[in-house]
Amino acid sequence: MKNQNAKVFLGAFIAFMALLWNFGMVDQVEVPSAHAAGRVIFVNDDIQKPGDGKSWATAFKSLIVALEAAQEGASIWVTAGTYLPTEGSDRNASFRLKEGVDLYGGFSGRETSLDQRNWVKNKTILSGDIGRRDYVEDNCYHVVWGGRPCRAGWLYRHRRI
Repeated sequence: MKNQNAKVFLGAFIAFMALLWNFGMVDQVEVPSAHAAGRVIFVNDDIQKPGDGKSWATAFKSLIVALEAAQEGASIWVTAGTYLPTEGSDRNASFRLKEGVDLYGGFSGRETSLDQRNWVKNKTILSGDIGRRDYVEDNCYHVVWGGRPCRAGWLYRHRRI
């Protein structure tokens, strides 16, 4: 219900601004950033030069950075790969999901719509294996924290959810 109300409000606001612009009352309408409601944020851990997350070509390298940048209503699209909640050894680190932000895995990095992803072929893994590989005593306590139940397209390894 909250998202529906936000969409109705946003639609009414855009219509109002268009009306003002049409009558010359405003000469410029600010376009929301790529990280605002209804926008897609791209993440690719193989990208050579990370960017602003606004396209596959300028994707964020870090899922943590994308989650921090996301605002309610945004979607985060993540390419195949294994993602860790920290580059260090903090066992308390986790991917902190945000309410109202959709998180999708299973992308190759060329898709333009959700129905093009193949989450069986392009495995996107959220892993808590931050220490010695496959040794559970030094893994994160929780890999994913908060948000709502995850959708298809995610694999979790060395974790407690």
